[in-house]
Amino acid sequence: MRWWSNKIRLLRLEQKLTLKEASEESGISSAYLSALENDRRVPAIKTLEKIFNVYGHDMASAAGVDIA
Repeated sequence: MRWWSNKIRLLRLEQKLTLKEASEESGISSAYLSALENDRRVPAIKTLEKIFNVYGHDMASAAGVDIA
């Protein structure tokens, strides 16, 4: 499983959002978010950025990279 699949689901659940709510906030369909969470699709970097921004993270923090 790719790192973003688990991270997307974990962050969504931490925010207590349903797929539908996450979809509405991100502008990405719930079917596509589900496919990402279940490692059935490979997102563009811009899509990952959009999703992580909804959850209050940037790409580096979501990936666990310390750039300080």
